[in-house]
Amino acid sequence: MLFSVITAAFNRSHTLPALFHSLQRQQTELEWIVVDDGSTDGTKDLINDMAATADFRVSYLSQPNSGKHVAMNRGIAAARGEFAALADSDDTLLDGALPALHTAWGQIPPKNRDRYVGVTGRCTTGAEVLGSPIPGGHLDASWQEAQYRHRLRGERWGMQRLDVLLRHPFPERPDQRFVAEGAVWRAIGRNYLTRYIETPVRFYRTTGADQLTRKPFREVAAGQREWHLSVLREDIEFCGDAPDLVAASALHYTRASLHEGVPLRRQLSALGERRARVLCAGLLPAGVMFYLRDRLRARRTSRTSTSGPVPENPGT
Repeated sequence: MLFSVITAAFNRSHTLPALFHSLQRQQTELEWIVVDDGSTDGTKDLINDMAATADFRVSYLSQPNSGKHVAMNRGIAAARGEFAALADSDDTLLDGALPALHTAWGQIPPKNRDRYVGVTGRCTTGAEVLGSPIPGGHLDASWQEAQYRHRLRGERWGMQRLDVLLRHPFPERPDQRFVAEGAVWRAIGRNYLTRYIETPVRFYRTTGADQLTRKPFREVAAGQREWHLSVLREDIEFCGDAPDLVAASALHYTRASLHEGVPLRRQLSALGERRARVLCAGLLPAGVMFYLRDRLRARRTSRTSTSGPVPENPGT
């Protein structure tokens, strides 16, 4: 098996068929593993119906609503492919996306491939290709180097070696329903390179009220706090390359900590690194302002909303 495409799904029966049909057009050896994260919209029956017509193996797994990160770990553990491609339930792959990624992998000298985790391409909305172009057509870099030194921006998507993903699972904590995917890519980036290519491989949906990025900040504050804390602890060395990015993490660390009720003294002591403490202290007023803005928006929403309760985990 060459590719294992892994999808976490929560009440996305309206978008999953588009992903399925795009997989049918890949013209490569693959399996599709769908982990149903507690859906109530008939996802199981839909997947079974699509499996009956698929020319590749389709596996349906289910779990109580636990979060995308838990579902991804379960799907990765069940995968059989050489490479994994983590596709969101509202994704659509461009025709030939997986073969294009594999072709780029084949262009890495075989003697060097142990140093690489995979290949990542660009995304498109249909109207534009997202992110910054790469001079020369491709870039070999760790996740950290790509983010801070080369400042690659915009949505990107690709394939990773399954054996590496199995050794770097998504963090799971019972009290945390959201985990930033960058936690995995950062951990992998300490030991592996990625080949970033210019080829668009994924259609990026920018509409839909059920997208995870549309959730109020306070609902993902715990995961955001962990993410920005790890940036300030581990990536402070890149402050000279991208001071704006590290400063943004300092601001949002304070913002998320306030949502979680973490006192200022504990916020600063958790950082360890002196430069990070000084940065967070200097940006404290901005973090407080963002927190207060969140609170004001929440009050306005509670007064005007007539749509009922927000689902526990939209966007998986």
